[in-house]
Amino acid sequence: MQIRRANEEDIPDMAILWSMLVMDEDNNACPDIKRWSELQRSLIPMDIYHPYVVEDNGKIIGFGTGITAICYMTGKVYIEGGHMYVHPNHRKGLAGMKLYKMGLEVAKKAGASFFRRHVPAVNNRMVKRLTNKGHIIKEYTVDEIIGGK
Repeated sequence: MQIRRANEEDIPDMAILWSMLVMDEDNNACPDIKRWSELQRSLIPMDIYHPYVVEDNGKIIGFGTGITAICYMTGKVYIEGGHMYVHPNHRKGLAGMKLYKMGLEVAKKAGASFFRRHVPAVNNRMVKRLTNKGHIIKEYTVDEIIGGK
């Protein structure tokens, strides 16, 4: 299993995984793969965009994206984690952890002060408590402080 920066040739495989991610979130969703693929084609060449794929025996089994940003309140550089998805058949392995560690590595290289990622709101006591009170929570944000600028 290896992880590497994605390129344009990877977009079709990433798009299939992205559509699976969307369907996992909402069974009634209708993912626009064409639009998502066009967006990836425009973003991949940018230095501030960080797309990575995980391969197992030459097949892409997962991907993660992120973008370098500046916090409007503090002016600090950070990495905003975008999509991260591993095919369900490969979730018991290390693919997800490899993507997470790559995100931290990218953030450190960018001199980021934190790595922001959005986590699905499942199996969390606080989320369950708020949901029981009528709140609708689909995800929450985690800012992992790593130093930097």
